[in-house]
Amino acid sequence: MIAPIDVTNIRIETPRLILRPWREDDLQDLFAYASVDGVGQMAGWMPHENLEKSKMILDMFIREKKVLALELKETGRVVGSLGIEEGDGRPEVPQELLGRELGYVLGRAWWGRGLMPEAVRAVMDHCFGVLHYDYLTCAHFVRNGQSRRVIEKCGFRYLKDILHETRYGTEEDTKLYIKFAPRRTALNGLEKRLEGVIMETDRLILRNFEDRDGDDCFVFLSDRESCYLDGGYEPFPEKNWEYWQLMEKMKGQKARFMLWHKADKRVIGTLNLQYRSDRAVETVELGYCVSPAYYRRGYATEAVKKAVSYLFEQTEVALVTAAAVAHNTASLAMLEKLGFTYEGTVHKGFRCPDVGVCDSKSYYLEK
Repeated sequence: MIAPIDVTNIRIETPRLILRPWREDDLQDLFAYASVDGVGQMAGWMPHENLEKSKMILDMFIREKKVLALELKETGRVVGSLGIEEGDGRPEVPQELLGRELGYVLGRAWWGRGLMPEAVRAVMDHCFGVLHYDYLTCAHFVRNGQSRRVIEKCGFRYLKDILHETRYGTEEDTKLYIKFAPRRTALNGLEKRLEGVIMETDRLILRNFEDRDGDDCFVFLSDRESCYLDGGYEPFPEKNWEYWQLMEKMKGQKARFMLWHKADKRVIGTLNLQYRSDRAVETVELGYCVSPAYYRRGYATEAVKKAVSYLFEQTEVALVTAAAVAHNTASLAMLEKLGFTYEGTVHKGFRCPDVGVCDSKSYYLEK
């Protein structure tokens, strides 16, 4: 859903810029950068041929209340614009999510100084932190490498290719990106104790999610066999908006650990710890997933053993539970090998790929 916007009372300061609404006395500055050949074409419009054209655009900026002027603190001059637009990319996110598309232009004389990433990050923080948007999109023409670098520096994820119709009647091959709001749910007692924790084994480092992990996670989250053995979810067919939304969610989960392979320098799986309030003693349920290329090499055993040891030695957790789908014989054998006791079959209604509804077997281990 297109989020509401009114920049009338917005004023954002960065180390070098002031982002504010446009004013009538900005006309000369607008014309100064918008009339330079090669600037507007990168955003889909032709250079302003005269002051009258710039006046028409300036009036539109003021009237529509969705474009911010980029004022350079050093000189007090306006050197570009940043719009919080409706966008034409159609990101295909659920209707209940609110968002808009960022579009920007910077005068040629100020290219290459890092001003636009500075401005975009500041507006992103305002949209997510003050306006409570759920997502933002951003796009660049395929030929515009400078804009692509801005988008990547600001943490947007590629979504899909689209065609953009320019104001001078052409169509441009365009790449659309998306970034979801970094939601931070309140940490429960367990997560507070696990925040910043890093666990290490002979072959693995267990740590929280980092931006660079997105591609590694896709390897096992898109694999049909991995999903079949893990149970409860369908594999991701591509790195779509749902996938990147999951990656954003992982950033705020202090009790979810990536299994970082020391030698291969990549994430090969995950281990998640979830507090359970339905037991008489303090209890944590763990879940785990390993990339198929690393099956049957003891990595899950290594990670689970380390996590259980940490919980029993460094926290007040007295009971650890775990469950595995009934057809995952390797996982069941691992839990038994580590001393977990079978406590029954859980009818969770997990729908596994190619199988249908599958049951899970639940185990526990006491301190």
